[in-house]
Amino acid sequence: MKVITKLPHTHILQLASFGGIKARCGAEFYQYIMEMTEKYGCAYGEQLAGHLIGNFPHEKLETGNHSLYVLPDNHNDMFLPHTNGNKRHWILEIHFVDREKQIGGFFEQLLN
Repeated sequence: MKVITKLPHTHILQLASFGGIKARCGAEFYQYIMEMTEKYGCAYGEQLAGHLIGNFPHEKLETGNHSLYVLPDNHNDMFLPHTNGNKRHWILEIHFVDREKQIGGFFEQLLN
């Protein structure tokens, strides 16, 4: 059950790396999560690694609007405020998969 036991520990590492940084684009954060996935010998089982909290359906990615998600194509600073000046809040999503054993684990948590 390597996949399941690594999820909470990875979450702590994610929060620690996000907490002290004043600027990070979505693509950089996505890459960091992929590196953690590989470090633990897992595959990543989802298209995104997080999303903004807001009034949009994150179950289906909005075509071309990658700024709402932690994706390799999001080169926007995740710390920039919303266009109305309010602080934006991000949800971390971790999807570790052990393809050989055909099991996986999912962890979701507010980042900021």
